[in-house]
Amino acid sequence: TVPVQLRLDGEPPPDFRIVASTLTPDVVELSGPDSQIARIEAVATDPLLLDASSQAPIRQELPIEPLGEYVTARPGSVRAEVEIEEVRVERELPEVPVDIVTDQDGDLVLAPATVRVALRGPRRVLEPVEAAGLARIDATGLAPGEHR
Repeated sequence: TVPVQLRLDGEPPPDFRIVASTLTPDVVELSGPDSQIARIEAVATDPLLLDASSQAPIRQELPIEPLGEYVTARPGSVRAEVEIEEVRVERELPEVPVDIVTDQDGDLVLAPATVRVALRGPRRVLEPVEAAGLARIDATGLAPGEHR
């Protein structure tokens, strides 16, 4: 009985990563001449292909790579499950100016005039985010005076 190793061919698309993989079963039983089996410490699957479309979990039956003319593995295939997820990042914008929308005329004082914004999400979404227009207070309909 020897362990099975998953062989991957290719990479997930940019901004995606493999977070887990499992094989069922994760061991196989070898049969054949003792002189050949004794030197085999593990077996590998045929390659699982990854490409730009590999953005979701993959579940696939994969055969065990050929072990030679006289050696066989039982079972001859395993079920591979590969979990792929979008890379998530955290980004902090420390000095985001606060815009105010109001229907009042006159001077408005906003304190503080900037806020710290912490963002968490997919890299492809957060990298292009700019601070301008990110924080806005709607003061429409508020009477003159101090408000929180």
